[in-house]
Amino acid sequence: MGIRVVGLCGADPNTIATAANQASQAKARRKKAFGSICAHDIRYGNDGPIFDEALNTAAQRAAWTKDIAEGPEYVRFVTYNDFSEIPTAPSAANRYTILDINTYFITKWKTGQYPTITRDGLYISHRSQTLTATMTGPQTNPDIQRARPNQSTVRDYIEILSFLTAPATVSVIIGSRT
Repeated sequence: MGIRVVGLCGADPNTIATAANQASQAKARRKKAFGSICAHDIRYGNDGPIFDEALNTAAQRAAWTKDIAEGPEYVRFVTYNDFSEIPTAPSAANRYTILDINTYFITKWKTGQYPTITRDGLYISHRSQTLTATMTGPQTNPDIQRARPNQSTVRDYIEILSFLTAPATVSVIIGSRT
């Protein structure tokens, strides 16, 4: 039996959610399947930098939801940083957010049950450069979103992802907005 890498190489939650069930296609050909988890996707090439709008943590959560539903035998973590080829390493900006979210979904994927949340956790994510930022310096080729069907609209939102031990209302005040 061979192995077939399936899943998208990208991090747009709408594209992930509407993609075909590639794991079942691989299994129909008697191949084992790899799913793909990607928290962010920025690529640099001859045409300049391109990116997928990950909608904060939505792409990572959509990829896990899809892989849990489709049941590939393996899951791979697609690299999201350039400082090394470690796909889930903590960073100064993300800290352990990506690792913690992966841990939650890995438990569900491996055991069939989400883990019991033993303490409340809030994960705050936002774009590190606002969409309206002015380019400075020598850069003349800004990042662009790749053109694909079903892609998410680029946005400049703050997300609060909560893992709570009990139902609660979470209110956030940012500037003068709640």
